[in-house]
Amino acid sequence: MTVLVAIVVTVVTAAVGVQGQPTADATIDRVTRQSGCIDGEMSQPCHQPSLSGVTVPSAARQLPQELPPNGTGQGPAPSSMSATVSRTGSNSFSVAVRNARNGRSTTVEPPSAVGDADDDTDLRSFDVVSRGGASRFDLNVTVDSTLESLSAADAASPPAAFDTPLLYSTVGSTASSNDFGITYRFDVETDYLREANAGQDDVVVSVYRGGEWRTVDATPGRQSGNEMIVRTSIADPGLVAVGLRHPEISVVDVRPQNPPPLSNRTSRLELTLENSGSRDGTETFNVTANDRTIASPTVSVAAGTQRTVTVPVQFREVGETDVEVGEYVTELTVTEPTPDISVTALSVDRNRVETGETVTVDATVTNAGTAGGTGSVQFRAFGDVVTVDQVKLAPGATRTVQFTQRFDAPGEYRLGVNNRTTTVTVDRGPNWESTPAEDSGTVTAGDGESDSDSSFQWALILLGTGVVLMLGLVTVGRMLRE
Repeated sequence: MTVLVAIVVTVVTAAVGVQGQPTADATIDRVTRQSGCIDGEMSQPCHQPSLSGVTVPSAARQLPQELPPNGTGQGPAPSSMSATVSRTGSNSFSVAVRNARNGRSTTVEPPSAVGDADDDTDLRSFDVVSRGGASRFDLNVTVDSTLESLSAADAASPPAAFDTPLLYSTVGSTASSNDFGITYRFDVETDYLREANAGQDDVVVSVYRGGEWRTVDATPGRQSGNEMIVRTSIADPGLVAVGLRHPEISVVDVRPQNPPPLSNRTSRLELTLENSGSRDGTETFNVTANDRTIASPTVSVAAGTQRTVTVPVQFREVGETDVEVGEYVTELTVTEPTPDISVTALSVDRNRVETGETVTVDATVTNAGTAGGTGSVQFRAFGDVVTVDQVKLAPGATRTVQFTQRFDAPGEYRLGVNNRTTTVTVDRGPNWESTPAEDSGTVTAGDGESDSDSSFQWALILLGTGVVLMLGLVTVGRMLRE
């Protein structure tokens, strides 16, 4: 009697087959046992079972051990975990995962060009790692360079962890997120990294979970040609983003340190720079005045900070000047250097003296201008200019000029040097009445009049008047006698 037994089995081949040759998976749809092989007993010699519905590789012609009809003995080796990939759109594909068992994994490679969401970055492959649970499930994968095209993405903006988004990928599954994990491999062009002034450590991977982006560990792997492979493991499917962190340095303010800037002199500009990126950076900026480069400073700015630096420059032209630093443009007024010499302070060693004594006057002269020059310093006493000094000063220089004044009559006297004045009070000395002076005072460089009236001066006037009258009477008397 002939008995037909239909068996569906998946053959899991070992790493090495017959005589050390690699083997391949094979699915056997049906094994038919011919007549005479009943209950393990042979009424007549059994023939080789026939196979249908499968092509067995030449290196794996041996059949696995058959399952004994009585259920005893060792069964066939378990099937390997498999993944079948099908393109579903220009940037999407599906994955049918079968024979998933705890601890097993299978590698998925996207269909040609589907993982190339960006010219510089693409999804190279990913491993599906089973944690048990469902043995078969499907994945729906979408890869793109923008969030807008991902219908499964509820994130409103790119991750804050990086400055330039490169690629987004979202994975949906018919199985529970606890049943498997995913290990991604992304390719990033090394030429692009150099152009972006970024290194392999600047590649960042983030996942969107619980309404927020979270950065996950990413391991830069080996280089494959001109691409760097970045590997990261994700605990559960969902939205994943790959991007770069790099410096974003810009100029936010330009102004002269000591306005106005001068022509044909070394002036200094204060440049304020801001790094809005997430990595420290260094950048060189050209400073131009009316399209002529006058400086090229190199500035380092920490991530998320501002920094102000001082740059020496020279302007050739006087007047309104357009100044550009990076993308920042401003207009500055350039002036001609000129001296500005003036008396900035005046002091005396004593404000109260007696007749016959002297005071020392100190005048502080300063050049607050932008060029060297010579200025006149005039000392005034008793309302008159007593002496004049010529003082030569460099820009920003200061000099003290000294004068000495003697007083011979009591009173209050005003002394001045240019636009500065001070007052000195003169009291009668012990010898003033016995040896009165004819003048109110003397100065080392000249003399003058007192601003006050004194009894001594009036006495001189009256005495002089009396003498004149007496001389006049004598003269008249002589004339009458003659």
